[in-house]
Amino acid sequence: MSLKKKLGILLLLYVILGFAYNIGISYGVIPFGEAAGPLNVLFWIFYPIALIWTLIAASLGLQI
Repeated sequence: MSLKKKLGILLLLYVILGFAYNIGISYGVIPFGEAAGPLNVLFWIFYPIALIWTLIAASLGLQI
């Protein structure tokens, strides 16, 4: 596999996992804040996706 293809797959996985994580937070499946403990690190890893998810949810009129 070429480097470009590997980076593309990693970016796709990052986006998919980021959206899954943020949807989990939105629906209360994944704890957030102080209750999350070490899981809070994942929030900062997926922070750019969280911003995109917030914009999508706001444009759809969802309350998260």
